[in-house]
Amino acid sequence: MKEPEELLAWITHCDQGDAVSCHNAATAYDNGEMVKEDRVKAAAFFAKACDGDIGSGCYHAGRIYVDGDGVEPDVAQGKRLLDRACTIDQPRGCFDLAVMHTEGTVFERDAKSVEALYTKGCDAGHMKSCYNFARLHVEGDLLPQDFQKAAALYDKACTGGEPSGCHDLALFYSKKKILPTDMVKAKALFTRSCELGRASACYNVGVMYANGEGTDPSYSEAVSYFRRSLALDPNYANAKNALLSYGLQN
Repeated sequence: MKEPEELLAWITHCDQGDAVSCHNAATAYDNGEMVKEDRVKAAAFFAKACDGDIGSGCYHAGRIYVDGDGVEPDVAQGKRLLDRACTIDQPRGCFDLAVMHTEGTVFERDAKSVEALYTKGCDAGHMKSCYNFARLHVEGDLLPQDFQKAAALYDKACTGGEPSGCHDLALFYSKKKILPTDMVKAKALFTRSCELGRASACYNVGVMYANGEGTDPSYSEAVSYFRRSLALDPNYANAKNALLSYGLQN
């Protein structure tokens, strides 16, 4: 497939130092819509965009090199690019590096790096960074166990729209009894998590209506939330069984 004029213009402008054109050319080679997909060229142009301080260029080039996606894997180069993405304006670069340093499959497990990266990602508004950071403080493996810090991070993640943050904070107020039991708060948090799309949270709200926990008991609301859970995840067994216990199908 011959390169179209628009792509050739981007390449020319990229060679002249226009980072946006480099990113446009990289995207064209990356998605294969304008020209035949070429991961080697995509990585090279994304890296050039990164040199011009375009964070998404750093991120995409970093992922290509770390994953060896159509190119020879270069973990050191990938890490450098992801770190640059994190530093500029791409908190998902911070998140990805933190995950890798947690799992220890690509890079060595490193608590100090994980804490710094998740802090940076969370502070930059990447809610999954806040959530994962909280989980590590709950588990107490790589990072010290600290339920109060975890609760604050779950709250931030929830406020920012991460359903798992709302869900797990609700557990702190209810089943896990890590914070003073408050079923009204737990119900509000499970409800928000449900509204954000977490099936298990909808189920938990249904259970609370069924048992009158944190709210007046309501058969109709319980059934409604069990069905809402199944609308999000048709295979969610707990919600199916709850409806069957009422003699209902989903």
